[in-house]
Amino acid sequence: MTTHPQKSPPKIIWWGLWFAIASGLLGIHAIIPVVETAPTTGPLKHLPMIPLLASSALRWIVLPRISEGYRALPLFIVGLALAEGGSLLGLFLVPDLRQTYLVLGIAGVAQYAPFFASRYVRV
Repeated sequence: MTTHPQKSPPKIIWWGLWFAIASGLLGIHAIIPVVETAPTTGPLKHLPMIPLLASSALRWIVLPRISEGYRALPLFIVGLALAEGGSLLGLFLVPDLRQTYLVLGIAGVAQYAPFFASRYVRV
């Protein structure tokens, strides 16, 4: 029985996923209409920060420690989903801070731009 080493996903996969999530985030924010509501108070106002901060921790603490692309790609996807999810939570739970959470979501997704993926792809 022979074992074959796991292959790293090509860079086009990383970039395609990143572009899809980034454009989806912008598209959702563009489609959902702006609704005037009363200002949100209490801890609900800061709830969308939890996935955004978890996404940043995953990007800057966990991903650099992974050396194989086939293990890093699922974490990459989870981190992107957390960044987008935090922005969408802000859109629906805290509509008065819609623009703030859009900018934070864009920053969260932007930090995952897969320039770092070349260290996983071995030619």
